[in-house]
Amino acid sequence: MIAKVGLSRLELKKIVSHQLVLLFFLPIIIAIIHSTIAFMALQKLADFSVLGSSVIVLVCFLVLQIIYFYFVGAQYLKKMYKTII
Repeated sequence: MIAKVGLSRLELKKIVSHQLVLLFFLPIIIAIIHSTIAFMALQKLADFSVLGSSVIVLVCFLVLQIIYFYFVGAQYLKKMYKTII
């Protein structure tokens, strides 16, 4: 069926991956920008740095998010293939 539309499995996988990357990682990028500005303001008010703790939390969160991204992507593609083919 996807061949009738003109898509190969690889092309469908690329399209789905690009869409999922936006859904999963765009909010994180915006949150990092927002948090960076907030932490700079917090550092001016307080005498301590939250940079080390923030980086550790961010790295742990990104690792979990990447694992979840691949899991969801595989499940979504499997359902797409069953539905379309």
